[in-house]
Amino acid sequence: MYEIKYKLSRGRKRFQKCWLKEPIADYLRHLASQGYSKLTLKRKLVSLLRFAFFTQARGILDITDIPQSIADFIKPYKNFGTARMYRYTIICFIRYLQQEKLIPPSAPKPYKLFPKITLEYKDFLLSRKSGCSCWIERHISFCQLFFHYIDGNGIKRINSITPEIIQHFVILEGNHHKRSTMRNQCIFLRSLLFYLHFSGRIRRNLSAIVLAPRIYQDERCPKFLTRKEIQMVLNAIDRRTTTGKRDYAIIILLSTYGLRSIEVTHLKLDDVNWRTNTIYIRNRKSGNNSAYPLSASVGEAIFSYLKHSRPKKSNRQIFLSHLAPHKSISSAAIRKLLKKYLVLAAINTDIAGAHILRYSCGQHLFEKGFSIKMIGDYLGHRSLSSTQRYVKIDIVHLREVAINSGEALL
Repeated sequence: MYEIKYKLSRGRKRFQKCWLKEPIADYLRHLASQGYSKLTLKRKLVSLLRFAFFTQARGILDITDIPQSIADFIKPYKNFGTARMYRYTIICFIRYLQQEKLIPPSAPKPYKLFPKITLEYKDFLLSRKSGCSCWIERHISFCQLFFHYIDGNGIKRINSITPEIIQHFVILEGNHHKRSTMRNQCIFLRSLLFYLHFSGRIRRNLSAIVLAPRIYQDERCPKFLTRKEIQMVLNAIDRRTTTGKRDYAIIILLSTYGLRSIEVTHLKLDDVNWRTNTIYIRNRKSGNNSAYPLSASVGEAIFSYLKHSRPKKSNRQIFLSHLAPHKSISSAAIRKLLKKYLVLAAINTDIAGAHILRYSCGQHLFEKGFSIKMIGDYLGHRSLSSTQRYVKIDIVHLREVAINSGEALL
C-alpha cells in the first residue's frame, strides 16, 4: 500500500525502513476496501509514518506500547486542527490493531472523583437493570457532575453532604436547563442519593428533598411548517450535487408521508416497489407496517439519488453517508441536514428536528378536513391520543373566529 504515496525510490526506501510497515499497509488496505479515497489514504499514510518514526526514535519497538506515545507525539503541534487530525488518525489505527487482536484493548479511564463509589453505583444500576446502557451512562455522567460540584464546595467526604448543598446544586442546574431537562436531572439525583443511603454512606435518605419541576402532558403546542415554508426548504437544496440529491429525497419523504427520521434511515431498497408504485414502511414505533402510494415527486427524487448519487455498496439501506465507509445515515445526521437547510431558507425555528415535518404533515391533513382517525392511520399511530398532539391548532377556524369578532389579522 505504500505505492499510494511513495512512488519514488526515496519514498519506498523510507517506507521499507519503517518498523510498522506491515500493520500500516494492512490498515490502508482495509480502508481502501471500505471506499476511502486515494487522497485520504495518502494523508493517513503520511501521518502514520511520522508517528512510527517518532516511536522508533524513542526506542519503542513493541507494538503494544504505541498507545502510550500519542500524547508525546501530538504535544509539539500547536495548531489545534493539525493536532486533532494526527490524534484521530492514530486512534483509528490503534482501534484497528485492537480489532485484529494485535494489541490488547484499552483499559477504561478511571473516574476522577470518588472512583470507587462511582463504579459501585454503576454496578448497582446494572444489577437492578434500571434502563438501557445509554441511560445508565447518563446516570454516571450526572454522578460525576454532582461530585464535581460538592468537591468544588470543599466536601471531601460523602457523609458531609447536607440538604443545603443539594438545594443549591438543583438551583444552579435549573438556571442552565429547561424544565424537561431538570426533571431528568432530579431523577438522576434522587437515584444517586438513594444509593448513597442504601449503601450506608450517608445516614439520611436525602432523595425526598429533591423536588422535580412538574411537567404537564402536551403542555406545548407542536411547531410546524407551512407548505410555503417546506417548499422554501426544498428550494434551498442544491440538487446538482450528490449530497443535495440525497438530502432532497430525504426531506421530501419526511414532509410527504410524515415519517420519523429512524424510519427513513431503516428504509431499504426492497421497500420501494417500482412496478406497483408503492413504498413500504416496516416495523414502525407502534409495531405495525404501512404502505403508501409512491407519489411522482418522491419517486423521482429517490430514483435520481439511486442513479446518480448513491455509493455503489452492498448495503441495502437506501440512504448512505457520502463519506467512507458509506454507512447508513443516522437520525442525528438527518436532524443536522434539516437544520442546515432551514437556515439556508431563512426560517427561524427553535426545534429543527425531523419531527417538525411530521407535525407539519399532520397539521396539513387536519386543515384539509381529514378526521383524527384517518390522520392517525396515515401517520402510523396506534392510539388516537397520540394523534391529538399533532392537531392542536385549527388555524382555519381560529381565523374565522378572529374575523367574525372584528379583529384584523396581519
